[in-house]
Amino acid sequence: ARLRRTARDISAMIRARFERVRGKGKIPILWGELGEVLRAALMTLCAGVEAMLSVEPYPLLTLSSPIYVLGDFHGNFADLMFYLSNIVSFGDMRYTACSLLFLGDYVDKGPCSVEVVTYLLALKALAPNRVFLLRGNHETREMKSMFPDSLYTQCIRLFGSRAPEVFEAMHSVFDVMPLAAILDGQVFCVHGGIPRLLADQPDDRMALL
Repeated sequence: ARLRRTARDISAMIRARFERVRGKGKIPILWGELGEVLRAALMTLCAGVEAMLSVEPYPLLTLSSPIYVLGDFHGNFADLMFYLSNIVSFGDMRYTACSLLFLGDYVDKGPCSVEVVTYLLALKALAPNRVFLLRGNHETREMKSMFPDSLYTQCIRLFGSRAPEVFEAMHSVFDVMPLAAILDGQVFCVHGGIPRLLADQPDDRMALL
């Protein structure tokens, strides 16, 4: 009950804060003193969703239509809201006929990585059997950097000295996200394709399927 309540409350708060900067270009959502509220909610969501994902199939999901497949929001909360507002009926998955599959790369490049991750984790908490989150190459610790729109830089801006623990909590969730999904036994969905395991091995990626 606490997880769902946190998910509902922080989702509504993020949407309200986003309205203050909507249409003003790619600028960060402003939190001010409410940054601690965001941090506490995100930590709760990370713990709860990590537990959910830990008991789900890994690394491959088997899903059925109807389902929308979305990918590469890269910290762009405006784009996320555009698609969800056109897909999710009345802003609530309970009234939506389809499921949602996200293909990863939720963070970096855009100004709202923390909000994108928080909102998607809240969606997962509220509709665990209808919302599915795959891991992209940016959902790894190796992508940590200090460029202006990186996830880690945004954590520092929002959470100050507590940034490392929030960053690590998010990556603990990323660690248990599945890597691929098959839809209706016919469509293979993955963030960036199937790499060769070693450069000197034959290109047998299709055999891996």
